[in-house]
Amino acid sequence: MRFHIGNSALLNDSQKAKLREKCPNQINQNDEWVITAQETRSQVKNKELVIKKFKQLLREAFQVPKARKSTKPTISSIEKRLKMKKIKSQTKSLRGKVDY
Repeated sequence: MRFHIGNSALLNDSQKAKLREKCPNQINQNDEWVITAQETRSQVKNKELVIKKFKQLLREAFQVPKARKSTKPTISSIEKRLKMKKIKSQTKSLRGKVDY
């Protein structure tokens, strides 16, 4: 299936740019988005699969990722980190020169 991105009246300019950015390997030099399917031997079934694939790719291309909420470490994890830090420093301090 071929979908000409530049001539599409359904997409605005920002959506066209986002589509070109997300799927650069599927867009040819004529600004056509080429989608194929060869899963079955039936041409009709392959066309149906291409249409499903096209809709899914459009949804994925325009989906806005969730913003990550920053969290602070728990009190127990801070204490554990400091405890391990103290143990490591003590181990390393024992590696020094020995006086005879």
